[in-house]
Amino acid sequence: MNSLRKLAALTIAAAGIVVPLHASAKTPDTIACNVVIDYSINRVLRVPFSQSFTVAPGVDFDYDFSTATRFRYFQARADVDATTGDTFVQINYYNDVGVFTFVEAGTVVRVRNNNDVFTSAGKSTFFTSQGTAGEHTTEYELSCAVLKK
Repeated sequence: MNSLRKLAALTIAAAGIVVPLHASAKTPDTIACNVVIDYSINRVLRVPFSQSFTVAPGVDFDYDFSTATRFRYFQARADVDATTGDTFVQINYYNDVGVFTFVEAGTVVRVRNNNDVFTSAGKSTFFTSQGTAGEHTTEYELSCAVLKK
């Protein structure tokens, strides 16, 4: 009889620990983002791209904007850092801009709280004398914030 009481007490204690842990589990935030990626040749904008989207952990965003002759694709995903609870939004952009040229951009934004907008921006340039000669520049900016409910 004594061991039955101990087993019952341990069961109640275990339930008392597990229930609050389950109740405090937070649903991952949905993140609203805007991305702008511009491809220029000799400082003349040739291929602009902008997209607004939402992502949440487990719900990726895929956008295929290919044409009959060019492969073009944009993808975004979100992951939660188990240690800090911060959400990371990662993008990948690929655009076949010419016969011998493609541009690719990727970056990550860490969303740390519910009040601010977090941004990542960058620029990549190369020069060529073959094909479409000149300075080829890709600029990008990704801004994300927790979607206000």
